[in-house]
Amino acid sequence: MKFRTALCIAFLGLSSLACGGGGGSADLSAYSVPLSDPWTGMSLPIDNGSVLYSDSTTVTITYSGGSVSDLAGKYEAAAKAGGWSETFKNTDNGMVTVTYSKDSNTLTLAVMEAAGTTTVSMTKI
Repeated sequence: MKFRTALCIAFLGLSSLACGGGGGSADLSAYSVPLSDPWTGMSLPIDNGSVLYSDSTTVTITYSGGSVSDLAGKYEAAAKAGGWSETFKNTDNGMVTVTYSKDSNTLTLAVMEAAGTTTVSMTKI
């Protein structure tokens, strides 16, 4: 029984290290993927952000530092300039969530900060 317990603990420890564990934070500043359609046509204020994920329905951009309210304002302006109409907005606990509609589509914007990184995510349905 002790052997199995030790083996399980060792496996969990190695798994944690393999997944970037170990208590440190991941530096994603050097990682970026190309921005894809439909996001390329939206004039998003990416500036010094890093595009972590981009496909036809979702885009995720991270910023080292940055204010949630400032970034949310910039992305809200870009969505409205693209013809999206705000249907819902929630600013709670340092997170901004906005839902927009345009034609028969829905766009959701979420901006949040954790561990010194501000993340912007947009999803189009």
